[in-house]
Amino acid sequence: MHRKARREGEWTVCLIPDDPAQETVRFRLHRRLLSILLFVGTGLFGWSAFVTTHYVWLQRSYQRLVRVEDEYEQMKQDFIRVRQYSSRLQSDLERMEQQVRRLQIIAGATAGGNIPHIAGIGGESALTPQTVGRVHMLEQQWFLAQGRQRAEALQDQLNRLYEIFQQKSVALSATPSILPVRGYVISGFGARIDPFTGAPDFHTGVDIFAPYGTPVVATAAGQVVFVGLQGTYGQLIIVDHGFGIFTYYGHLSKTLVRKGDMVKRWQVIGLVGSTGRTTGPHVHYEVRYQNQPLNPLQFIVEVF
Repeated sequence: MHRKARREGEWTVCLIPDDPAQETVRFRLHRRLLSILLFVGTGLFGWSAFVTTHYVWLQRSYQRLVRVEDEYEQMKQDFIRVRQYSSRLQSDLERMEQQVRRLQIIAGATAGGNIPHIAGIGGESALTPQTVGRVHMLEQQWFLAQGRQRAEALQDQLNRLYEIFQQKSVALSATPSILPVRGYVISGFGARIDPFTGAPDFHTGVDIFAPYGTPVVATAAGQVVFVGLQGTYGQLIIVDHGFGIFTYYGHLSKTLVRKGDMVKRWQVIGLVGSTGRTTGPHVHYEVRYQNQPLNPLQFIVEVF
């Protein structure tokens, strides 16, 4: 039987149950059919393995693609924020430059050095997944380098201006810039008719009317170099402000400082009176530079 089955190209398959009471199941398979089944099964298994592997690869590729797209979108948003920040920073630097130029005008000096200009970063149309990372990095590095150079130039100019203002602040504090008393100018600087003789005269200061005993203040910081009676000035105070500038306060009823005292602007130094040659209570106020009388009103920037 076995030889006959092999001769005829058939195989007998027996299924023997564990229970002896049950019958053994037998069926025959042709070798060719079995070969075909094995070939088809192997092919299906191979195809199934290929499809499964390819599916897993596609899933991983898709996840990587989603992750890359998310990273690209995040990078793009970061780049847009950097571009917006660069625009604001450029505007801030431009405002600082304007302030520096105003300070230069006030100081009457050019602090030197040109401030480098930062051009704007290009438009969004240049962004691509292949270039956004490189563009983001290069443009950010370029902008920060330019911004640092521009800020250093501004800092250098501000330092120069600070030194200028420090130097000029002393001169400004020593420049007479206010009236010494709250009152009315009754006689100006320059040519006039002498009220006592009726002859032409040159008035070396201004006369400011104020009630008797009104406080008289120093018009700038300085040192008192004279206190006392002096001819037609009557009770006189002279203050040396440095830089060759002196101020005179005449006709006082009382002096409140002594020679050698340091005074500040707005400090009360005496009281209005009518000592010396005068027709009534007032202050004779003079400004002298290198002993040459100047019109005090040309220095006034603030009044009581």
